Amino acid sequence: AFTLPAATVLAAGESVVAVSNPAAFALRYGGTPRVVGAYTGQLGNGGEELQLIDSVGENVLEFTFADDWYWPADGSGYSLVVRDVSQAVSDWELADHWAISAESGGSPAAGDTEFSTLFSIWKGGAFTPAELVDPTISGAGADWDHDGLSTVGEYGLALDPTASDAGSLPAASMVADGGADYLALTFRRQKRAADLAYAVEVSDRPGVWSGATLQVGGSVDHGDGTETVTFRDPVPIGERPRRFIRLRMVLTPAP
Repeated sequence: AFTLPAATVLAAGESVVAVSNPAAFALRYGGTPRVVGAYTGQLGNGGEELQLIDSVGENVLEFTFADDWYWPADGSGYSLVVRDVSQAVSDWELADHWAISAESGGSPAAGDTEFSTLFSIWKGGAFTPAELVDPTISGAGADWDHDGLSTVGEYGLALDPTASDAGSLPAASMVADGGADYLALTFRRQKRAADLAYAVEVSDRPGVWSGATLQVGGSVDHGDGTETVTFRDPVPIGERPRRFIRLRMVLTPAP
């Protein structure tokens, strides 16, 4: 429960927050956005009905959120954020109206313009409803388009799981860095996959891998939630008889 202090004025586009512990909030997030006070009680972990009521008791907004919308926001450090505040108030009860914060810990000091994604969210945009319920088509290990990539691999590399596009696989190359040449790997990835970890690994022989690779240059942002990156071997070419490089992707399943 929280009552906005009398005569509170918000500038155009300004956000304010009511927090549980103002001192702890300021220590973690700094002085923005403006804290307007401390609320009492706490939200239910299993979901809660929220109401915004004006000074005469009329509902401005009323909706119920559910804890099973997106599991990273259910105790894993991410926050639920609104995708578009201009949407109809009736949409606030829908999971699709909400998203996962771009960063773990949330970003109350600035509105999210980008959001984290999940395998399940990505699949929802890649397959039809009928395909989603068929594990031979959209299951994590399926290869519906027969291009050698599992559905998880298609997700991690931001590819189309319904069209063969093996030509977009990670590409090995030689890069110059600091006056030496190195074996490198370039690939496209999801910028903010909350359930996927990427590791570029190198080895003198397959089976014994090291993750001590270094990113070369900056990321190329494609403006669609994906980016292209290049990582190199720490060992210069010619220093060892042979070297291998690979990309490993590990999907964290929903709890």
